[in-house]
Amino acid sequence: MLRAGPAHLVDSLQEKDIHISYNSSLDVSSDDNNMIEEIQKLMASEQKLFVVHMSPMLTFRFYMNVKNLGMMREGYAWIMTVKSMDYLHSNMGSSVTESMQGVIGLKSYIPASKELYNFTSRWRNTFSAEHNMEIKDLNVFCIRAYDVSWALAKAAERARPKICSRRKTDDI
Repeated sequence: MLRAGPAHLVDSLQEKDIHISYNSSLDVSSDDNNMIEEIQKLMASEQKLFVVHMSPMLTFRFYMNVKNLGMMREGYAWIMTVKSMDYLHSNMGSSVTESMQGVIGLKSYIPASKELYNFTSRWRNTFSAEHNMEIKDLNVFCIRAYDVSWALAKAAERARPKICSRRKTDDI
């Protein structure tokens, strides 16, 4: 299951003389019947290595169907791209976890730092107080959203003195 999104992966594979012989896609609105039909095409293609790049909701259902069709056994290899892996949470159901045993996934790496620890601690405390719920970890999207917000705030702060000083000179 490889779509145009991970073009850099395709390029890297081709540089190593690894070619994609079958490209398949599923619409986000695909039901299990469409999914099973597509998985059966994969089975018929006689390929043994699959790179999966799809939305998380499709990913969960996809692997459940792959397992039910017997393609999670020895002889098949499954690799998930960052898009699919970054959405996975440690609290997903055991049936999903079980259906994905043996899948290799590429995931974003965010190095540990004092700033990350402080942000995560503040977020947990705030979230827990406001929603009366515990959260284990922040996913990569929360951390990226925080970084973007912080960068925008810094940019706005830097731009403000220029705007204010222009207005003062215009008033004179």
